[in-house]
Amino acid sequence: MPVFYRSRGYRFTVISGDHTPPHVHIIGQGGYVKAVLGKGEVEYWEIEGKISKTTAKKLIDDLEKVLDAAWTCWNQYGGID
Repeated sequence: MPVFYRSRGYRFTVISGDHTPPHVHIIGQGGYVKAVLGKGEVEYWEIEGKISKTTAKKLIDDLEKVLDAAWTCWNQYGGID
């Protein structure tokens, strides 16, 4: 599971061979956020575990700053239907 970014104690990663739609997992602190990638922004996201909505929103803001890296990682490792 390649990590393309770290922020606030969380790992931003793509699971190798993961299903579409293109998305990343932001993992840490007892949970994760799954964020679906769009053109220039995150289309939508969902929380699993012990992450507050406030923290999740901050993580999504961080992800949108490195969206090109997220797409590069998805294109290299994800994308299996």
